[in-house]
Amino acid sequence: MDAETSDQWFSEAVATLGDRLTAAREAAGLSCAETANCLGVSEATYTGWEQDAAFPRASLCHATAGVFGVSLAWLLTGEGLGVDPPRTETPAQPQHQPEVDLHRLRDDLAETRARMAQIDKRLQRILLHLE
Repeated sequence: MDAETSDQWFSEAVATLGDRLTAAREAAGLSCAETANCLGVSEATYTGWEQDAAFPRASLCHATAGVFGVSLAWLLTGEGLGVDPPRTETPAQPQHQPEVDLHRLRDDLAETRARMAQIDKRLQRILLHLE
């Protein structure tokens, strides 16, 4: 694969959001079921995203990028920190993928959601007092 093809492998002109979701999930060594569980959606919902039959909400796009260790920009556009393009040669040794603690990631996401709800309530109270 030449340098130009390698740079454009996941450009918006070549790959869809579903293609990038699939590539990132596979690079992370996760199944569709594991990914769906981590994000708090059904496997059918997540599979629909990979098949471009449906699209995730913005907050789930951000969480998905975090689970896969890619940038949100790459996930949405194909530009930025993403997965490596496919190799043209076969590697001698398979590369070891870092272990992902899905339970910890899901707990972190739940804590973030709870904090955001608290902040939203505070903002609503402040806005009511300003009126």
